Amino acid sequence: MKPAASSPHTDRDALKRAAAEAAVQLVENDMIVGLGSGSTAAFAVEALARRHRQGLRFVGIPTSERTAAQAKAADIPLTSFSEHRQIDLTIDGADEVERGTLNLIKGLGGALLREKIVAAASHRLAIVVDGSKLVDRLGAHTPVPVEVVAFGLEATRESLEVLGANAHVRMSSGAPFVADSGNRILDCDFGRIADPARLDERIRRIVGVVESGLFISRADPVFVADAAGVHRLYSARAHRGSPPILVLMGVSGSGKSTIAEELLARLGWPFEEGDALHPESNVAKMHAGMPLTDADRLPWLERVAAWIDGSAPRSSQASSRARGSNAATAKSSSATGRRYGWSICVAAGTRSPSIWKGATAISCRRACCEAKSTLWKNRTQVKTR
Repeated sequence: MKPAASSPHTDRDALKRAAAEAAVQLVENDMIVGLGSGSTAAFAVEALARRHRQGLRFVGIPTSERTAAQAKAADIPLTSFSEHRQIDLTIDGADEVERGTLNLIKGLGGALLREKIVAAASHRLAIVVDGSKLVDRLGAHTPVPVEVVAFGLEATRESLEVLGANAHVRMSSGAPFVADSGNRILDCDFGRIADPARLDERIRRIVGVVESGLFISRADPVFVADAAGVHRLYSARAHRGSPPILVLMGVSGSGKSTIAEELLARLGWPFEEGDALHPESNVAKMHAGMPLTDADRLPWLERVAAWIDGSAPRSSQASSRARGSNAATAKSSSATGRRYGWSICVAAGTRSPSIWKGATAISCRRACCEAKSTLWKNRTQVKTR
């Protein structure tokens, strides 16, 4: 007799469980762990409960009342933001994951506001999905949930439709669904989304919108389970291996060195002046007030790429100390043009103007001579203006 064939639902649950089991291996003793919501996150909570029984010490912050109930039933110790402002790691599911960017659509389970609050407070957001959730463009199969206040819902819905959405009030048992926060949810079908970050920004500008189910630049890593096994996808923005490098870009006199010196004072981050990497011929031109051509800049871009990769000696004592330790480093540069920034990154072997090979880089530009960046280092948020 042939064994009974498993159902697609059973097979998918097995994949979700496998992805969740892989993700919970990231949890270490004494961590603050965000506990996601939904069917896939529930498998992660199960796995965490087992590890807790085996002696792993951690506390959890749940993203929904349902997850809180599951965690309490499994004797997972819970905490709250009143006791812990920062979360080491959150494990959650997603409704769609965009290949390459790892941008997400979340919220079909109805907990998107709390999920995003927890994600925003997390040092890392690990996402667990089965292979069916991977898409080339967000919106391919899933509407974008948008949490809105109940008052004026009709007007908010109309504003979302102006953006191109086909918006419907989510229903439950014949009445509008009520999220844990007391809000309503509009499921908005935008079709395939060309620019999720821009759409998220436009949605959140609408009065009456509480939060969007677009999770931009938050996930890393993503655990994907399919018939071939569990695969770990990393964000191109993520720093792995070498210490991170913060690149401050702005016109001369905009305060780049001041920002870098503030990082040095607060966190002990050494920094490198970008002009120190210019060839002597470029320095002579700049001192004479002569503009640099693209041909002049190319050797400098190559030196910057080598500096980032750590494949060439640094020209300053500070940068040598930085590469020799686990400390992050800061580098300033007066290159402000978008095309110029792109060229730097191409020289470093990458495709994005905000990502550098072997490091996480943030380009900061302000036409009115301001520079602002926000970064994280060991739970410490530093804001410079």
